[in-house]
Amino acid sequence: MLIIAALLQTCSFVGGINNTLAALETSIGETADISAQAIVNQLGIYETAVREAASDEIFQDPNFNSDEATAFLEQVKERAGFQRIGYTNADGINQKGSDFSERQYFKDCRDTLSPVTSDPYASKDNEGALSVLFCAPIVRDGSFCGIVYGAGDAALLSDLISSVNIGKNGENFIIDSTGSMIAHTDHSVASSLTNYIELAKTDSSLSGYAAVISEMLANKTGIVHYSKSRSNRTARYVPIEKGSGWELAVTIDPYDFITDQIIWLIVLTACAAAVIVVSVIFIARASKRITRPLCDCKERMELLAEGDLVSEVAEHDSNDEAGALVESTRRNIRHLNSMIRHISETLENMANGDFAGTVEGKFRGDFAPIKTSLDNIMVSMRAVLTEINETANTLSEISGQVVDTSCSLADGVKNQTEMMNEINEAFDGMKDSVRMNAENTANVVELATRTKDGIHASGSEMEKLLEAMQKMSDSSKEMQSINDVISSIAFQTHILAINASIEAASAGAAGKGFAVVASEIGTLAKKCGDSASKITALIEHTSNSISTSMKLAQTVSSSFGAVSQITDEVEQNIAEISASSEEQAACIATVAERMSTISHEVQKTSDSAAAASEISEKLKEEADSLKSHVGRFRLA
Repeated sequence: MLIIAALLQTCSFVGGINNTLAALETSIGETADISAQAIVNQLGIYETAVREAASDEIFQDPNFNSDEATAFLEQVKERAGFQRIGYTNADGINQKGSDFSERQYFKDCRDTLSPVTSDPYASKDNEGALSVLFCAPIVRDGSFCGIVYGAGDAALLSDLISSVNIGKNGENFIIDSTGSMIAHTDHSVASSLTNYIELAKTDSSLSGYAAVISEMLANKTGIVHYSKSRSNRTARYVPIEKGSGWELAVTIDPYDFITDQIIWLIVLTACAAAVIVVSVIFIARASKRITRPLCDCKERMELLAEGDLVSEVAEHDSNDEAGALVESTRRNIRHLNSMIRHISETLENMANGDFAGTVEGKFRGDFAPIKTSLDNIMVSMRAVLTEINETANTLSEISGQVVDTSCSLADGVKNQTEMMNEINEAFDGMKDSVRMNAENTANVVELATRTKDGIHASGSEMEKLLEAMQKMSDSSKEMQSINDVISSIAFQTHILAINASIEAASAGAAGKGFAVVASEIGTLAKKCGDSASKITALIEHTSNSISTSMKLAQTVSSSFGAVSQITDEVEQNIAEISASSEEQAACIATVAERMSTISHEVQKTSDSAAAASEISEKLKEEADSLKSHVGRFRLA
């Protein structure tokens, strides 16, 4: 009977140990995930510091002052706690002249345009101690222009994982893509970048440990069991998305948690053997008093392993170790329930857009970093959402300005179109006047020929000649008036082209096309003015010729002896007037054609301005929508 009781007790203990081991595997899995995230969050704080420095307005100026940039980075260094800080240009040359272009973190930062954390390396500036470099790209108008980098002590990785040790003999470590230890609970292992894969090639006693690290590199996530220093270990490993592809392993020694239970089993067995001669009944009662609380604890631990944090442990009135175990189990479950509840409330608030608060409740011992990590997440999210909100406000203001500018541009183009229509109408009238001038010139040529043939026969024809000359003088005056209108139009068109160039320059990139049109209008206005000057000279020449012809005609009236010679001169002058009139007609036709082209281009510019106005309206709507989305989050 006693043997059966002992066996049952042993089975109960074995079952409890197995449940404890299962719960431990679950616990280290959650601890590994939380620790990995905590490390990413902590490194993200340093990355955020260099990213904000790289996006500062100092580095957005292509011609920034090196001394001002160095002073600014010194402030960032003191605030963020970097060992050193600096920047490079797009070719990888830093402010001291060192070349970073062939270093992997520089290439990754340049290729991804995202913050990068380097693998630990021995730094000359840190007396050979390991450092981790955090760098962020300097981007202007979407182009890579260099990096800002800050160096931190690699020991911070070991400090982070040491704070979440589980058990007395538990150890945590981080390896890089080559299997080298870049962080370890034992700082001396990490400070020398120990690589057990390489060491196992010459030391077979390390082959088991090397096999575990190789498995971590191959599978990235999982649980592995191995032996080290004559003790069995269980490790949960997960990836950390930093450096060259890090892996975090959280390791426990199961005997740290089941040794007391084993000792207790031995003690109970010895006691049972000692008192077997005293009373079987006493042993049975004692066994029942001991096993019942343990069974209750076992059942409760099974429920805990399944995620039950609400059910209570069965009540026991005993004040012995079993009662203490029950009470300890009850306190631990209540504490876990409280922490999980506060974590759930915090995550629910975050899901509802509330990032203003902090994590409530007490997180003792190894659970304290969980609260710190959640608080860091809240701080980081507040900073990011605040920056997004400010960007949305700035984008909305700029969109409004673009809309106003587009509307002004559309109104200006409309006014220019109306003015071009008026100019075209004026040119049509001028073309008709030149045509009439050409017809009158042809009549004068015919009249001069008839006068040469019949000058001695008809004095009355001379009077007709004088009348024709008077009409030509009147036509010259009309042409002078028309030419004045052309000069005024050319001057106004030139002023309009200057104003259009100013408006196009103020519009920036959106006004480049219109600036070309404005330049062409200015050129045509200049040509039109030059043509008007030539017409003025021709009209003056024509007017002088007519005056001379009239004098000659009067002279012919009093003295027909020299009429023949004068008539030849008149005929020659009239031929010159006819040629000049033809040149004027050709020049005006050319100007009219150019003005038609300008009118067409102005219409195209008007259509482009209308399209730009519609795009600006859509941009403003999107900016307002972004502000509305960010407004859902509570940040203070």
